[in-house]
Amino acid sequence: MFIATALVLNALGVWAPDQLTSDITMVRQLQAQTVSIPARHMTIEEFLGLASAQFDTPITGDWAALDAVAISREDEVDIGCKGATVLGALDSVAQLCGEPIERPRLEVFGGRVILTTDAGMKSMRATRIYPAGEMAKEWLEMIMNHVDPEGWVDSGGVRASAEVRDGSLVVTASTRAHAEIESLIASWRHSHPLAVRVSLAIARADAGSAAPGASAPLAAFTQPPWTVLYSPCMIAAMNDSSAIVVEDGRSGLTLELTPSLAGDGSGISVKISLVMHDDGLKANSSQVLHAPFDGGTTVSTLPTREGLLLLRWEVTPVSDAPAPAAAPVK
Repeated sequence: MFIATALVLNALGVWAPDQLTSDITMVRQLQAQTVSIPARHMTIEEFLGLASAQFDTPITGDWAALDAVAISREDEVDIGCKGATVLGALDSVAQLCGEPIERPRLEVFGGRVILTTDAGMKSMRATRIYPAGEMAKEWLEMIMNHVDPEGWVDSGGVRASAEVRDGSLVVTASTRAHAEIESLIASWRHSHPLAVRVSLAIARADAGSAAPGASAPLAAFTQPPWTVLYSPCMIAAMNDSSAIVVEDGRSGLTLELTPSLAGDGSGISVKISLVMHDDGLKANSSQVLHAPFDGGTTVSTLPTREGLLLLRWEVTPVSDAPAPAAAPVK
């Protein structure tokens, strides 16, 4: 279910293991960097030149492909922008060119930024393999619904194609489409972690002490009047129960975790059962922790007959794992 980026084929069948990654990086730069061009009447080529000067990377027209749909470098547009992203500015000028059915498109290929057409893009597509496992069909539907929905061959388009093969998605598309797919899968993985890491600090309050607040650093628990008894850490797979047992003579604990997505989809819920004994002190706690997808910290107290226990839980979703090796497109 992880993205493999090591292997790419361009539409001409030439091996290009790093170029697509570099081109996607350029797309991100186009999305982040801003440009300001005073509004006035100018040619398409002049506007591309002004944007190129501010972006510090050549931005050119695929004039042979554009001429085929009656768009010339000498065609004039009324346009200007202030503080717009480079990509937004270039997409805006594309919308002013040609007929609605044959609008040009802004693409990144081979380290160049190019205004081209659907026909011109055919030689600029790249094929990437996205290992997806059991999520392959769900990811395929998600991608086709959210990334250039009208461009897929299966939807009557001509800009991209995809198929499920041996638990992977094989996608042939433009650099911009691959950049969107990469972001979409990253967002999906962020909200669908594989597991949860839970770190627990169990401390005993000495006489006369007060519990620190939830924002207190862990170091506060290691100083008098708090005595740290245990600090276990474990990783539990989503929707599965995992347990850890720690025994040290007359002391020990059993911690069981069952993580799942929160019912409202806002984060992670972790069902916890803790049973602990320490030199005659016995305590047990059952609770459900809630944390956002970025993780969180919860501090609670557990009164016992022998004194007060402080429980400090750090919950961290785990989405990353080594990606399966990419395989050639057959």
